[in-house]
Amino acid sequence: EYAATALERTQRFSSAGDLYQRIIDEVGPRRGSTPDEQASLDRIVSNAYFRLAFNAERFFDFDRAVQSYQVLADSPRFASSQDPSIRDRRVDALVNTAVIMQNLQRYPQATQYYRRVADTVQDADTKRGAIFSIAMIAFRSRDYNGAIRAFRDFIQRYQSESAAGELVVEAQWHIAECFLAQSKQNDYRTALTETVNLYQRSGQPAGSMAAEYAAHARFLLVDSGLAPGTYSYRAW
Repeated sequence: EYAATALERTQRFSSAGDLYQRIIDEVGPRRGSTPDEQASLDRIVSNAYFRLAFNAERFFDFDRAVQSYQVLADSPRFASSQDPSIRDRRVDALVNTAVIMQNLQRYPQATQYYRRVADTVQDADTKRGAIFSIAMIAFRSRDYNGAIRAFRDFIQRYQSESAAGELVVEAQWHIAECFLAQSKQNDYRTALTETVNLYQRSGQPAGSMAAEYAAHARFLLVDSGLAPGTYSYRAW
């Protein structure tokens, strides 16, 4: 294990990957004679799987990366562990699997793993990002009704949290995009107006992405003659 880490530090990633695979092949089948010994073996093997996946990502071997991350995420051997380092690797493996699947446009699998992240991970930022990603996958899949529901659920859940302000405004902007794609002009106008209103309530600063979405929404309302005059002007 130490030798593999040393190889990584000298940027010999291919050799490090080979060594991590050897650890998996040779140490993985072993079973400890005591709980402490078993826990030590589990730590070594879980780290080998994680580092093997990480190095595979560096070389754009995403299928191999996913295979290793999935072992960490799905294997009962690691799922039952109370070791903090293994639990952290499992969370990272779940998230990384979802991200890779999303980037490869394997949307059903990505959604499955993001849902597991949302349902099981305690970290608030990670959970929030997973829920938002589920909505984005529906949007990119052109499941506009599903995306609208998912973004509305996100807004309902997080609109009172200042840390989520930027994503809340973005979610409302995407709702407007969904209505535009469906040629629902009245709903599109209402969604654009709500994008501006949500930004004004969000406390997000000028120059933020939330401000950009709101500014674009206001421009479209005014430029297209859609502005219903239901919001108050605010410069950003």
